[in-house]
Amino acid sequence: MEVVRSVPFKYERSAEIDKLLSDYREIVNACIKKLVELRTTSLKSIHEAMYMELKRKYSYQTGFYVTAYRVAIGAVKAWRKKGGEVPEVKKLFVKVSPLAYKFDGETIRISVKPRKFVHLRLIYGSYQRKFVDVWKRGELKIGEIIINEQYVLIPFKRVVNLLEPKGAIALDINEENITALATDGGSFVINTSEIKRIRSAYFEKRRRIQMKTAKGTKTYRKLVEKYGRRENNRIKDALHKLSKAIVDKCKGYIIDFENLKGLRNTANRGVKKYNKFSGKFKDVQFILSGSRESGTPCQ
Repeated sequence: MEVVRSVPFKYERSAEIDKLLSDYREIVNACIKKLVELRTTSLKSIHEAMYMELKRKYSYQTGFYVTAYRVAIGAVKAWRKKGGEVPEVKKLFVKVSPLAYKFDGETIRISVKPRKFVHLRLIYGSYQRKFVDVWKRGELKIGEIIINEQYVLIPFKRVVNLLEPKGAIALDINEENITALATDGGSFVINTSEIKRIRSAYFEKRRRIQMKTAKGTKTYRKLVEKYGRRENNRIKDALHKLSKAIVDKCKGYIIDFENLKGLRNTANRGVKKYNKFSGKFKDVQFILSGSRESGTPCQ
């Protein structure tokens, strides 16, 4: 089984990458309009309708148009389901095929046009370094990258062999603990109250900011962003440790989560209000990710 972890890297901006981001947004929006006009979501149809026009106007490598087609098709499909106004991409980003770039661990060289390249120098810390070091040893592969105004998102891929299970462990995720019960009679409880405490503390910080600072002002935005980053970093660190602890205890077993399907829709208003900072569903995703990387199957 292939496990993918998308890792964000900051990078040094340049006029060349800004131009690529702006052009890519124009290309995607032009493709969206054409798909709506043709009443299709066919990759072949949009390529036949747009390729020559885009090539004459932008002269980028073909791979950029292909990824733009797929982004546009996804946007149109979502629009057909939800309805409303014709979609328009506003954020700046670009998807780059593995065939269009080279990564050496420090920089990314993107082939944008024949004999023309854009170079990105990456800025990163110990978290990103960990993945790069494993990649350099040949234990990870990389795929299609996404570049936005702040980050390069590099997907690191690893093939893991799922372990033959000797039993199953059911996990019940509660407000302040995770309770596990194995088919062989074993059990354990992990305290997760620290995550709830962090979320509650920052929930109160945001509430005080709203009471003391006018919403929409520069000061308000700065404070919300500042404490939002701190909360995310602390929660992410706690969840990584929690995920590792659970996976270590569950090695050799299938991890079976409680049935969360439809819980958001069936929960009453009070429960939904609490879930704004309980993050139960995101916690499950962290545990799933950690278990797959270790070869422990989940269901």
